Amino acid sequence: MTPHTPVWKWILALVVLVLGAAVAVPLYRYADADDAPGGMVIAFLIFVVGGLVAMWIVNTRPVTRKPGSN
Repeated sequence: MTPHTPVWKWILALVVLVLGAAVAVPLYRYADADDAPGGMVIAFLIFVVGGLVAMWIVNTRPVTRKPGSN
């Protein structure tokens, strides 16, 4: 039987994703209004990294060792 992801990890991942979006969306809008494509790229990267970190949080499993191995 495979272990299930704890609820606290889902909540933490959601918080990370929301924080990433909360930073990226206003930055993207500001950069778009200021006609700054570099700022738009940075905002997009912040959002993507937030999503990747959230996926990493959810998908990490505790390390288990085989019996008899050191």
